[in-house]
Amino acid sequence: MNNYIKPLKSFIFSPIFPVLLGLTIFILYLIYYTPFSLCDDTLNMKNTLDFHIAKLEETLCNIDAIKSALHNLDEVTSKNTNGGFIHRKVWSSQLEGLYNKQEIRLNNIKYLENCIKKVEPNFSTKLDAEWQSKWGIRPK
Repeated sequence: MNNYIKPLKSFIFSPIFPVLLGLTIFILYLIYYTPFSLCDDTLNMKNTLDFHIAKLEETLCNIDAIKSALHNLDEVTSKNTNGGFIHRKVWSSQLEGLYNKQEIRLNNIKYLENCIKKVEPNFSTKLDAEWQSKWGIRPK
């Protein structure tokens, strides 16, 4: 019995023991927590959600730019010349297309949020009330 205690004592007090203990704890931590993160399919959905939110912000900026261009278009020029009429028609159709894109993006975002919330009930995005009031979007 005494033959085992002396080498064990020298191993415990050696400088390599804390390194091995730390490495063992780290490996056990990885084994315990890694399978959950590797099997987490919400990561792809979260990346797609971030992409759609960024594209929605880009669409909203384009909508603001076209609205200001329409607002700045001279009313007399737009009524009395073909060029102004064409500009107003083109910008109006672009604005309509951007509104359609906005609705599609909002629907995609809501769908992805619902899918993620089924897996993670506490999940929330950056589409909070402050963000929505900034862009003038009313939550549905």
